[in-house]
Amino acid sequence: MQFSFPTLFSCFCLCAVSATAQEESDNSGDFGISFDIVAAESSSDALLPETGAFRLRSMQLHFQNERDWGEFRVTADLADGGYGSEFVLREANVWLMNLPARSALRVGRFMPTFGAWNDILPTGALWPSSDGVRRAYWGGHLVADGLEWHQLRTTPSGRLHLSFGLAAQTHGQDVDLPGNGYRLDYPMLDGFPQGEQRETAFAHVDLLQKFGSDELSLGASASFSPRAISRLDPTIGERIERDLPHILAGVDATWKSYDSSGQGHLLTGEIWIDDREFLTDTITEGDMSIGAWAAWNWRFTPESTFGVLASFWELPDQLAVSSASSHSVWLGTRLTHRQELRFFVELQDPGNGGESGSFYGFQWSFSFGKARAASAWF
Repeated sequence: MQFSFPTLFSCFCLCAVSATAQEESDNSGDFGISFDIVAAESSSDALLPETGAFRLRSMQLHFQNERDWGEFRVTADLADGGYGSEFVLREANVWLMNLPARSALRVGRFMPTFGAWNDILPTGALWPSSDGVRRAYWGGHLVADGLEWHQLRTTPSGRLHLSFGLAAQTHGQDVDLPGNGYRLDYPMLDGFPQGEQRETAFAHVDLLQKFGSDELSLGASASFSPRAISRLDPTIGERIERDLPHILAGVDATWKSYDSSGQGHLLTGEIWIDDREFLTDTITEGDMSIGAWAAWNWRFTPESTFGVLASFWELPDQLAVSSASSHSVWLGTRLTHRQELRFFVELQDPGNGGESGSFYGFQWSFSFGKARAASAWF
């Protein structure tokens, strides 16, 4: 994989801040490690993720250090995307907190608050399978190198959260794509991340309302980049690369209903509109696609869960309209407070004339120390 200048600059700033902080205090910060191991068998070699093997899907190394002015965080991942172990920098950022009007600012590499679930780290997801929509439209988890401003406003029975960000570069990371999305199927494109964009602006707003022990969250997100990178890999000749505009907009909703023992339901979903231009040979075409996904997670005992996920999306970058889908079901049990085992089955239709199929397997997740499930502020 390749690191951009903003990424390297963010890492350099974090190292400098870390070194200064360590000289000023004996507080050495908090460390943690989390593992996500998957074994699956597939009816087709064309399906994702890479199957037929016992795979270390994710091994995340967490570090954070709280200071009077805020904190800084680093999450690195040694993950097997089907081509052996890959180093992936999930986040490396500084949080400047306690700013006026209950606001905060983070600078560096981070997973933006974009939709309801983008800032949940891979090992913190409530379901073992990807929804497919976000993989198709921005390459999995959206990752940004830049800054993001946040503000919380309380309401009589909930809160309003606003965020706005600017990034020198954004791209997608996906634990179920080859090389976490950094290795594509085309030799001439190998090493370029999924969904790579240069200058990008993004924003999110969500309102959380409480009804006793129940919670309803409604949100909306949007992003725009005038320089989304579109690459064409011709069979003969050199690679063609263009910077083209890309707009993403979506709405999300999440309902949580749990009792004091932790039993209950979570229902969540998102709808996204993807508007982009893309290359076909040397011609630029426009394309608008719509995708939606929803998931239900039922904790029927304090230790056991059952869930289903369904997703449908129109494929971007296609001259003719083509749709794809993925559906999964899982049964999980909590072995210890920080260890969970899930058995799952997934059906996939890749669309565009691809071979449909299914795969099944299990996911084993566990953690030690101060491992985080999310990169959010609050």
